[in-house]
Amino acid sequence: MARLYLYFSGTGNTKFAVETFANKLEENPNIHSIEEELDYDTLIQSADSVLIGYPIYGSDIPIIMRDFLVMHLSAFQKKTILTLATQMLFSGDGGGLACYFLKPANVKCIASMHINLPENISDIKLFKLRTVEESQKVYEKAMRKIDRYVELVQAGKPVKTGRRFYSRALGFLMQRAYFRPFHKVMQRAWTLNEETCIACGICVKNCPVSNLELKDKLVISQDQCVLCYRCVNLCPKQSIKILGRKFPTRQYFKK
Repeated sequence: MARLYLYFSGTGNTKFAVETFANKLEENPNIHSIEEELDYDTLIQSADSVLIGYPIYGSDIPIIMRDFLVMHLSAFQKKTILTLATQMLFSGDGGGLACYFLKPANVKCIASMHINLPENISDIKLFKLRTVEESQKVYEKAMRKIDRYVELVQAGKPVKTGRRFYSRALGFLMQRAYFRPFHKVMQRAWTLNEETCIACGICVKNCPVSNLELKDKLVISQDQCVLCYRCVNLCPKQSIKILGRKFPTRQYFKK
């Protein structure tokens, strides 16, 4: 079966999960980040099935992935799809979100999966970053869960994580109802510490939506942040914050 793996990964968690799952499921899997410049309509149409991987933000699918699915909706017509959602703690219907967005294309969703991975929100004290040892344990648990999902998919058994009758209500009531109304506000929350910023351009180069611009040795936001936290965790001087009141003193552990 020609299976295509497409993902968006803010800081590496989803990339790790999708690549691990794909390499356990088959040899030489066809994996691509949706940030690559490719003919996605042709790729999707030529595949027998498509796995869609994405992180969950406030029980919601990232804007960049939502826009991608809408843009290529016709290519997904009647495709068999699998979804893999990475989350910090809980998302309710995270794995089902791509299935819902692609419903107009009459897709057949055979597996929706949730994988918990280390948190990457490093500027909020409430989300205390784990130590390397603690993060390793999270990864080990994630690997065991991925193994179980691989076994189920190989056996042709449906996986309905995030698609059960109560999942959508939980995702909406627990987080999404509150997250979406403030999303525009949060998109403008990106903040730079001009005193410590060295204008290296790492954040500008790595922003997935070109929200940042380096001008006159100062990084400027276009207020279109997608909350992926890539720049916060890549900044060598920890000079960026988004949702927290203070700039981070640590950055998250990456596998």
